[in-house]
Amino acid sequence: MDSKQKRRLTYVITAIVGAIIVILAVILMQQPIPTSTTPQVKTPPSVSTAAATGVGQTAATLNGNLGKLGTAATVTVGFLYGTSPSLAGATNVSAGTETATTPFGQDLTGLTAGTTYYFEAWANGEGFSAASVLSFTTQTQSGPQVHAPAVATNSASSVGQTSATLNGNLQSLGTASSVTVGFLYSTDPGLAGSLNVSGGAKSATGVFAQPITGLAVNKTYYVKAWAAGNGFASGSVVPFTTAAAPSEPGNGNIVPPGWAHAACPDLPEQAKAWGVRARCEFNMTYGEMKKQGLTFTARPGTTATSEILHANDNSALLRAAAPGNSGAHRSANSRQF
Repeated sequence: MDSKQKRRLTYVITAIVGAIIVILAVILMQQPIPTSTTPQVKTPPSVSTAAATGVGQTAATLNGNLGKLGTAATVTVGFLYGTSPSLAGATNVSAGTETATTPFGQDLTGLTAGTTYYFEAWANGEGFSAASVLSFTTQTQSGPQVHAPAVATNSASSVGQTSATLNGNLQSLGTASSVTVGFLYSTDPGLAGSLNVSGGAKSATGVFAQPITGLAVNKTYYVKAWAAGNGFASGSVVPFTTAAAPSEPGNGNIVPPGWAHAACPDLPEQAKAWGVRARCEFNMTYGEMKKQGLTFTARPGTTATSEILHANDNSALLRAAAPGNSGAHRSANSRQF
């Protein structure tokens, strides 16, 4: 093959290869470009908790804010709430779905008045997110304020051997228009096994009293006043002691105030006429029993008195003064001291 033929063959081959390249290029241009096989990373939404609003006695509105949707096109939002700071046993409530970042809220009813609740916002898209925990306290029940009465215990009066009068002072009715008052009393300082006695109802402040009987002789009792209205109140515990029983004259025993032994069988008739009792007693009201200082007790309405001028273990010299006749004295022996 001569050179001319070789050149012609080269041109033909070149043309054929070029045509093939063009055809392949056209075919390749009609095919879709392959995409990457690396999987797309999913991201959860972001959410925050906002302060509750419209807090009443039994209702409130929970608030949150959806900050990002993440890689989801739609995100569900809601809240957990309960009375435990850790949200243990909390109630879950959905606030709907969102397709864009936005604040959201949820109204609650049926709450308990005067109770602290804890809550957190949440969002669920391509992943779940929960926000911080906040709290709110529902309002207390409305209505008038209620106050208990105030009462004080006063000292007992008219204390005898088996009876006394208990006394108290109602210092305030509180918010009640009428208050029942009374007393607790017992021989125990702590009022264990105490008896309760009502002093009736009072519609104004002031003192009140209640006589009691059936007490033990020469016994210490403890008493406390009380008052019941819009609430209950009591005063402090105050003691009193009943009087002792008199002893029989003739043996020198100490007996109640105004009496102690000294027999006077030979008292002159004139002294008896003045009102001096035939049974003479030391008056213990004025101090310890002595051989001088004897005072006789006169009948009601009289003031006849006598005193010992001299005494030994078996007898005493008495001086008596008649009513309205001071300075006129009589003497007599009083045997069997």
